[in-house]
Amino acid sequence: MQNKLLSIQLGSLEANYQEFSTDGVPAHFYGANGFPTDVYYELTSDLSQKYALSSLYFRGCWEDIYQPNKQIDWMLYADDLIQFIEQKYTTPIVGIGHSQGATATLLAYIKRPDLFKELILIEPGSVSKTIQMIFNPMPLFIKKRIKPMKATKGKKKTWDDIDEYYQYLRQNKGYKRFDDAQLYQLASRSLSKSYTLLYDPVWEMYNYGKPRNLDNAIKKVEIPFKVIAGKPSLFLTDKVRKKWKQLNPHLQLIEIYEGGHLLPLEFPHKVAEVI
Repeated sequence: MQNKLLSIQLGSLEANYQEFSTDGVPAHFYGANGFPTDVYYELTSDLSQKYALSSLYFRGCWEDIYQPNKQIDWMLYADDLIQFIEQKYTTPIVGIGHSQGATATLLAYIKRPDLFKELILIEPGSVSKTIQMIFNPMPLFIKKRIKPMKATKGKKKTWDDIDEYYQYLRQNKGYKRFDDAQLYQLASRSLSKSYTLLYDPVWEMYNYGKPRNLDNAIKKVEIPFKVIAGKPSLFLTDKVRKKWKQLNPHLQLIEIYEGGHLLPLEFPHKVAEVI
């Protein structure tokens, strides 16, 4: 696996990405909000055995990026991905994503279906139409008082050492399925040598401001696609899964009940196997 950190010009901005392999079926992996690509090492290592795999970083991980002062529409990341694919690939690719990265990949497909040959969406981030209608117009100062923005707002950018960040993560119920070694490794890969988060928490916070309902997008997919899901949760309920199957009978739903929303980090080899 090459695992090269590279730069590419997207409009007026210089973006960062990794290239894991240049051999195999052309594919791209987009990670979740708040997680730098490095934390997916086991998954991308396995996938690079089959795919010519690259991974565009979210803006919160770009080296020379501005500080946001407003909520981020998730379509921004779909547009970044479209520009990236246009420059990097000459044939349609397999779009693979986790959480917000899966959502952005789906939105990119809806806008430019000619760029994709297959979609593999792992725990895609989606909300109900009601929540989207109520939450999105809500004033920012109110959103900052409730989860998930509230939790991210208080997140430090620089830590004393890896252990301090590990202890912070260990207190979060979202990581209950990680054993100590696994979680420590995630903490280590999330930090720079100076113990600064590779994914800027300000970007992470503002990314939570405008979640999307994906029902209409799911309905429009006309290429082979999988949704890989963990145990039903608020992120991807059993009701939503059944609805998506009704909206698009071509959807292949694969459920791995041992894991949760962080499935590709909890069980990377198993996820790679079903992909």
